Amino acid sequence: MSRISDALVSRDLITRVLSSHDRRRMVLRITEQGEDMVRRLLPTMFGPLHQLFADIPEPSQRLLLSKLKQLYANFAQLQRANCRSAIREPLCLSGRNGTHRRRLCRVAAEAEAGDS
Repeated sequence: MSRISDALVSRDLITRVLSSHDRRRMVLRITEQGEDMVRRLLPTMFGPLHQLFADIPEPSQRLLLSKLKQLYANFAQLQRANCRSAIREPLCLSGRNGTHRRRLCRVAAEAEAGDS
């Protein structure tokens, strides 16, 4: 991840600064030049998507989008529940000694606490 952010910083597409709340974290922000690049790239990226949806009526497209949003919300809720159980029950952790999942769960728990 740091190699990617290093490349984006060197191209002046993002800025990277230490978090004012937690010195272990970095805050990444898109620059004006980065936003310009995104605006140029998005139309070329969405061309093929428009072709995929060309024969699907608009009401069906809206229904599909609604169902995908619902699936995403269900997935996020399930993921948060799995993280909570992983924090309570360290034996269910996976990966190299559970390090990665523990870190993700901690981040998810911190984010959830910040939302309250």
